[in-house]
Amino acid sequence: MPSFKSHVVSFVLRHSRKKAFSSPENLQRWISYARKTEDHHPPASLRHR
Repeated sequence: MPSFKSHVVSFVLRHSRKKAFSSPENLQRWISYARKTEDHHPPASLRHR
């Protein structure tokens, strides 16, 4: 049984502007998109040091 805290967090994320969290499918879609666009290289300002 999910805790009260998990219900509150779920409610807040579902009703906030975070549309990625409105459903499990949207969350998985957002994660897969983020993985494709993720860049692990340092910013240009740090690269030139």
